[in-house]
Amino acid sequence: MYKFLPLIITTLSPFIWAFMNSLDKYVISHKVKKPFGFAIVAGLVNLIFGVVFSLFLQWKNISLGSLIFPVLAGIMFGCQLVIYYLIIQKEDISKVIGIIYLYPLLVALLSFLFLSEVISLTGYIGMFVTLAGVIMLSTRMPKLRTKLGIFL
Repeated sequence: MYKFLPLIITTLSPFIWAFMNSLDKYVISHKVKKPFGFAIVAGLVNLIFGVVFSLFLQWKNISLGSLIFPVLAGIMFGCQLVIYYLIIQKEDISKVIGIIYLYPLLVALLSFLFLSEVISLTGYIGMFVTLAGVIMLSTRMPKLRTKLGIFL
């Protein structure tokens, strides 16, 4: 049983993320008047989770100055939540999620530029496949009756 636990968890993970995104769209479209307020509530839930989680960590070697980057990341995450909820209020969730998942490409390119990480040929192929997938997910393509249409 424990042998298959990682496989089960990795299989459930995309379903949980998909359900979460669909639930976000439902709540924003039908239950919430202002997405900004909902983003604040969602941010507070994340903040409370982080504080509870941090109570169980060792803080001996952490200085106050080393918390600047995590605080900046938290602020950027909050901005991302606000933008995400504002966008999904107006657009179809299937289009938005396709565009959101361009972030692995951005991470790879930024790590290449700023951290001098080397991207292999396989990485470039993966970036192309990801970009093609995002384009296919986020744009409305006309129905094609050819074998190419079935592939797309």
